Amino acid sequence: MDLTKRTFVTRGALGLAALGTTAAVHARPATASEDRLTALERGLARQQGAHDVSNLISRYELYLQLGYLHEALDLFAMNTPDVKADCGWGVYEGPKSIRTLYLDVHKRLIGDRREPQTLKPGAYYVLTNTSSVIEVAGDGRTAKGLWICPGFSTPSNGKGEAHAIWGYAKRAVDFIREGDAWKIWHYQVYGIFYTPFEKAWTDSNNVKNLDFSWLPREMQPDRVTTTARDAMYAVDRAVPAVPLPPVPYRTFAETFPYL
Repeated sequence: MDLTKRTFVTRGALGLAALGTTAAVHARPATASEDRLTALERGLARQQGAHDVSNLISRYELYLQLGYLHEALDLFAMNTPDVKADCGWGVYEGPKSIRTLYLDVHKRLIGDRREPQTLKPGAYYVLTNTSSVIEVAGDGRTAKGLWICPGFSTPSNGKGEAHAIWGYAKRAVDFIREGDAWKIWHYQVYGIFYTPFEKAWTDSNNVKNLDFSWLPREMQPDRVTTTARDAMYAVDRAVPAVPLPPVPYRTFAETFPYL
């Protein structure tokens, strides 16, 4: 065998040996340090997810109270068929109904910043997010959050006559990833109390004060529920134990939907 052929054969043998070594490296079990690195990466991803959904729900609140209705709507999982929301008076199910809730109902309550002529004089709704409990699924595809929300509102009749109301509620939210972004998937408001500012919640009919049956038919929810109202404070019963805070979970099948 001449020198050229011997060189070719030798290089081929070395190449096959290298491939065999590479395959052996990839086939070997992960070391403890590699397992710890993977676990650390998953933990960091969940922490980033918790940060992202916390910002998301705060961004939602700020957009909504200022009348940025389209921006608030964009935070919902509008490409997910079972997206739904209950702001306290009934469930709006599916992307079409979610649009009605935010672009029609809230436009009537607050006004749309894109249409300044629709902004209601004196109307202001603030429901701050506190005492957060957030859990991101182990698979990183969904998350859950619960917030206690003190706030106030000044509903307006459109004639500059605003009424001071204050109250507390809880926001219970399931989040889902659509592409690379977190979105609101299931959104449920549980009322605690809602009463005129000059009246104690112990002396007020908190359920009656949260009556939205006056909305026109085309803006009514797909189904009326008592979930939010059943959680309202009343002097003649124990405080309802709802909703429960989220606990760690791996996939959404292991937990429960908030709505």
